[in-house]
Amino acid sequence: MDNRSFREEPKKWIAGCALGIVMACVGIILIISLIVNMIGSESALVYLGDKFFRFLSRITLIIGGGIIIFGRLRGNYYAVGVYAVTLGTSRILRSLPGLMSLNDVIFYANVVFIIVGVNLVLAGVNHLTVRTRDPTFMRYTATAIVMGFLLLELFILYARVEPSSILEVTGDTLAYIPLYIALLFVLYSKELIRNRPMGRIKGFAGVSADSLSIGNDASISADDCSKLKEGFNASGWSTKAVGGRNVMEETISLRTKRGDRDVVLNRWDGDPCLYISIVNDIRDSFVSGYRIKANGYEEHDGRIDLLDDMGVCASIRVEEGVQ
Repeated sequence: MDNRSFREEPKKWIAGCALGIVMACVGIILIISLIVNMIGSESALVYLGDKFFRFLSRITLIIGGGIIIFGRLRGNYYAVGVYAVTLGTSRILRSLPGLMSLNDVIFYANVVFIIVGVNLVLAGVNHLTVRTRDPTFMRYTATAIVMGFLLLELFILYARVEPSSILEVTGDTLAYIPLYIALLFVLYSKELIRNRPMGRIKGFAGVSADSLSIGNDASISADDCSKLKEGFNASGWSTKAVGGRNVMEETISLRTKRGDRDVVLNRWDGDPCLYISIVNDIRDSFVSGYRIKANGYEEHDGRIDLLDDMGVCASIRVEEGVQ
């Protein structure tokens, strides 16, 4: 990919929007299920009062999903933060009634659910407010929650808990598992991994290395190679006055695996040398780039060698052969 277009690329939002859709859909399904059960009960108001926190937890999912969908253009990082806060809050609301249970299994299971819910909310808030965002903490939290659900199910099967207690402990837990799995998929995406602190450091180191060296995979097209050779007589180049002297200038592109680099060729009046500046993007301001001063060239084996007073100062591969 051309490096110069990277900063102009809009924020990626498809994965985050998908999270919002999944969350809203799960919330709607759970609300419909709650309404159906409420209609079938003897007293709808009594049923709704008993399930008040469960109702709030599901409404929370719908609201959070809607916020993510309507704010999708703010990018995946925003979506992940809102998603985590919403999911953690919903899990806390869903587990609060369990703290009133006299059954030890139900009580302690919901204590665990509340703790991991709070942890997820804190991870989401951190993701939304801290400038350097690291998804690692949230990734571990979501993984721990999924593993906790699986261990709880295994424990219930092992302990042979009564069916009524199983329903009270798990309830709509199975509906939450896809929400955590969806979060994990996004947390392991390239964008979030690349933008975590270590990813940013590696990226910065790579950019710094690129600015100090053209690398060993650089090449130029045959047309640009012709322009480069023309630089040693500068025939037909545009001329401009700089500081009372005339300078002739041409621009070519240097191709690397990391993207194209702009190469500015300058030839000053009265100076036989060709001055070559390699920069990330000629449209940007730059104080200095990778500089080469050459006074001649040689061609061989599909390459062009640039020469200075010490010998070969650069050897560049020419695509499609040298014209």
